[in-house]
Amino acid sequence: MNRKYTDLFDFAPVGYFVVNKKGIIEEVNLTGCSMLGVERRSLIKNPFSNYVVESDHKNLYSFYQKIYAGDERAECELKLKKKDNSFIYVQIVGEPVRDENNNIVQSRTAVLDITQRINSEHKSDDLAKEVKRSNIDLEQFASVVSHDIREPLRAITGFMELLQRKYKDKLDAQANEYIEFAITGSKSMKNMILGITQYSQIQSNKNIFSNVDVNKALKEVLLNLQVIIAETSAIITVDKMPTIKADASQFSQLFQNLIQNALKFKSDQIPKIHIGCRKQESSWLFSVSDNGMGIAPENHERIFTIFHRLHSKDQYEGSGLGLAVCKKIVERHGGRIWVESEIGKGTTFYFTIPNL
Repeated sequence: MNRKYTDLFDFAPVGYFVVNKKGIIEEVNLTGCSMLGVERRSLIKNPFSNYVVESDHKNLYSFYQKIYAGDERAECELKLKKKDNSFIYVQIVGEPVRDENNNIVQSRTAVLDITQRINSEHKSDDLAKEVKRSNIDLEQFASVVSHDIREPLRAITGFMELLQRKYKDKLDAQANEYIEFAITGSKSMKNMILGITQYSQIQSNKNIFSNVDVNKALKEVLLNLQVIIAETSAIITVDKMPTIKADASQFSQLFQNLIQNALKFKSDQIPKIHIGCRKQESSWLFSVSDNGMGIAPENHERIFTIFHRLHSKDQYEGSGLGLAVCKKIVERHGGRIWVESEIGKGTTFYFTIPNL
């Protein structure tokens, strides 16, 4: 029976250390020895602190203070140095051991290796920093593009349009075609610049959340789109909408992009668009449904990628930024966005916004 208990102790999935009031290791199981790469006889009668990096000694001292003050349980995270000079991160959980007079004489400590988790967190932190740097670079690039390129581009477009108006009848068909190409290209670049600027500014507009009446916001959006709605004879229906906490300008932009998308990629039928809303446990679920041409399942993820286009510019104008902007806005609000669609069966975009 004693052999069974010894095996259970030695081969437990976590390290076990029994440490006295002076911090000296009195017992340790084989798992604990393996963690540090040290033989049992070399660990026993040595301070546990010898294997804790100096920067974590204060945490270890606080841990022991709690145990010897009578706390039934104490825990902390430490970085331990192994015999081969490599390091592991551990979580230690301890409890007091009392003698026959109820005096605390030892701490019994379980040691769990959490190195993989900590390394993953560090990688996530590094990735977050890299994303932040990329966002800053994008904002700076967008600022340069906006200020240093937009004005010359506006001048080029203006002079080309002037040239077209003044000399159209004096130039041959090929020359007029070249001018039209230049004007179209300039306008396309202008839209691209506006899209990049808009995309880069989403994350930089921090903490501008207020109560937004979605009913009023949608009325303004539909008013802005009244020309294209009239041109397409679109029928748009809207559910009763809530008031939410959001960035008013970005939330309007989100709906405008989705509705424009539905109007642009219409089928041969009269466009029918429904804007829905449903309350969930901790969020609002919004939807924009249409009876348009639909999107193949293999493109459901790709369409939210910046500059991704499913159609050529000759078929449909646009910068390839609209849905990427939508995704960034939704994620900034703490929600998520996705699409359900099949070719020829219309499209529904869904997105959630936390119910704050």
